[in-house]
Amino acid sequence: PQSASLTASLDGLCAGTKLERDRSETAVQSALATDLSSALATVAAWLDTKWQAADSGQLEPEAWEQRFGCLRASCLLLQQLRPPVSPELLRRHLDRALPLLSDPEFRVRVVAGECVGEVCRRDQPAEAAGGGDSGGFFVELLRPLILAGIRDNLERMTAGDARDASPSDSSRPDSPSPMMSAERHDKEAIFHDTAGWKNLETWMRCLLCVVDGYGSGFARLLDDELLELVFSTLRHTNRFVRETGFQVLAAVSRGDAAPTACRGRIAEQLATGLSDNWSQVRMAASLAARNFLLKYVDERSKPPPEIQRLLVPPLCLNRYYMAEGVRLFNQETWRLLATLVEGPRLVSDNIDQVVKFYVEQSRANNHAVREAACACIAELGYKVDPAVVQPHVPQLYSALLVCFDDDSWPVRDAACIACGRFATAHPAETAGMLDRLLPLFTANLRDSVPSVRQGAAASLRCLVASLLPSNPGLGDALLSELSAGLSQPASQPESSSAASGLASEPALFGVAAAKRIRDNDEALHTDRTMYSCGSLAPKMSPGGGCSNHNFRRPAEPWEIADGCVHLLAELCDLPELRPRLADLLPLLAKATTYRQFAHHFALLESVLRRLPQVASGIGKPVFKRHLEAFLEPLAYALEHRQDSQLAAAAAEDCLAGLARLLGPGILRGRIEQTRDPRLLDALSPLLPP
Repeated sequence: PQSASLTASLDGLCAGTKLERDRSETAVQSALATDLSSALATVAAWLDTKWQAADSGQLEPEAWEQRFGCLRASCLLLQQLRPPVSPELLRRHLDRALPLLSDPEFRVRVVAGECVGEVCRRDQPAEAAGGGDSGGFFVELLRPLILAGIRDNLERMTAGDARDASPSDSSRPDSPSPMMSAERHDKEAIFHDTAGWKNLETWMRCLLCVVDGYGSGFARLLDDELLELVFSTLRHTNRFVRETGFQVLAAVSRGDAAPTACRGRIAEQLATGLSDNWSQVRMAASLAARNFLLKYVDERSKPPPEIQRLLVPPLCLNRYYMAEGVRLFNQETWRLLATLVEGPRLVSDNIDQVVKFYVEQSRANNHAVREAACACIAELGYKVDPAVVQPHVPQLYSALLVCFDDDSWPVRDAACIACGRFATAHPAETAGMLDRLLPLFTANLRDSVPSVRQGAAASLRCLVASLLPSNPGLGDALLSELSAGLSQPASQPESSSAASGLASEPALFGVAAAKRIRDNDEALHTDRTMYSCGSLAPKMSPGGGCSNHNFRRPAEPWEIADGCVHLLAELCDLPELRPRLADLLPLLAKATTYRQFAHHFALLESVLRRLPQVASGIGKPVFKRHLEAFLEPLAYALEHRQDSQLAAAAAEDCLAGLARLLGPGILRGRIEQTRDPRLLDALSPLLPP
């Protein structure tokens, strides 16, 4: 009965649905774990029957599931064998798997490679640990076969390539125009970069399985010819091939598998992969880099300077990369490196290469890379010794100024924050660029994206704190900006032509609403080539791809006022500006009373969230003189909770913050002093007793 049940499970490995095949595989593994000897005999007999049927032509060539199931059963059987294993038995399994490495079905080719890897895992006699021979199958049979399979599939010709390769006559009536030809070449380049690449990927996976199978014993089998062939796949135009190539390199780089003489060349390839435009390739290269560097971590020795110069810059940048898997993985790798050398010291020791790499990446064709570069440049402004960074400040500022005008708003935001960091760390160099920086900061303060406005306000605070003592005119310029900006809501129309399609809901302004408008624009989505999601992200102009942040429109008056609210809150604790900023509090309160536009709740929320900070910075005695003007906006937000939950929550937090600052008794007394029943009903219940 057990044998019959196992045979049924083995038949299930050839089922037409993946779910049934997976369930059958679990059942076979369970049977092998329960009674190994009898189960192995049953599996071997089943395989003999299936392969004999295949040899006699009883299996249909189209039934790839039959071939898949036989190879999967071979893998499960080989996994249970313990050395020493008969070479004849291994050769029988190998002879069945090798022809299927070129099978038309991708899944069959993959499992055939896995089967070859399991053979290699057992192709290590017991005496190999004592210096005996190992890897006989690879040297005699697999190496030439795999190398030929990779070489034969490295290139591919499309119909367009064939037309280019054939003689043509530009005078023919049907000859394409230069513009049409360029468009075709662009499409074919995208196709080469994103589509499957014949059998190359599965041959590379087969090599990966072989390397994993031999483990550390593969080091003696690795020669220059094989290594150069792997390197060629890392430079391949197709991203799937590059990804698999780096997975192979990750296996080769484990422990002592990579010969010492090759480590410099491997590091060069890793540096390229860590800078790849495709996140999947970066992830595979990150794994390879981790395996490569673990040798130094385990030995508690610093990587050689030439290795540091290659790997420190991209590893450092990838800690801020947008793709979460890449970001977290590289952060952990950096922590491992920091057990050998402190992070700031690693950057300082390689500052020339780090700065050069950051500047290059700030001009990358991928907005996520440009954003990460700006974040890393900002880090140089507060984590690394200013004396080390100082010679490179002009070069870094030049890169940031370009990013300030980026079409992607996260890049503009990151560039602004980075400049603010540099203003604090390098005030002398910043003073010489004030005329160029100040208009860019104020432009971000007026941006239509809320987070950009907030970042600009925080960065302007850094700029003012560093330069105000030597540039008194800077304070005058910003106070004038604040006075004009806080008066803007008076001119806000009920609806704006610049954002006529934006939703009226307070929580849906900025990027979300603008993206919806763009997504529904028929002109942008009619008669266009279709691609898979994200496939064009690295190749499109700045701000492109499925994470498109290319939404720029003129700011509305209320948004200009919103930026000024954040700036006022950031500046109010500076002693030089505090008295003059206090004079702007009536304007701040007045801005909350303009309610003719749909988004007035968003402006009200910003004022109420920032008000406790303003009160603390201005000082209690001065703020109490203006407190009454803010009580009505607080009550209004609470009364209209159904219209804006965010504004109501901000009002509750604001009341709690003012109560802590002024004292609950004083605040309650000021509310009661108004003798306004509306204010008493709305505000008093929320005050602590």
